[in-house]
Amino acid sequence: GGLAQYGTRAALPALLGHRALLWVPDAVRPLAHSFAQLADETGVRFEMRLAGETPPVLASQREVREGVSNLLDNALRYGTGLVALSVDAVDAAGGDGDGDD
Repeated sequence: GGLAQYGTRAALPALLGHRALLWVPDAVRPLAHSFAQLADETGVRFEMRLAGETPPVLASQREVREGVSNLLDNALRYGTGLVALSVDAVDAAGGDGDGDD
């Protein structure tokens, strides 16, 4: 499992249009850290859980970041108390892959 299954990230030439293999936790981590600072300034509690062992997805990094950024901006603007961001892998059937779904 993990990266050994796919080779190194730098060696992945799997481009298709504007999409490429993307590790979602890596893509959203910078946004989450920026949002955590903004949340702290506005008194909103922010919790982040980014799974370390998720397979890559074929996606546009720009579009994923834009979508997550919009969600976090709305959460900060309209939310109160607690905002939580969680990124984890699920299997194609919608479970978390641990077999007890």
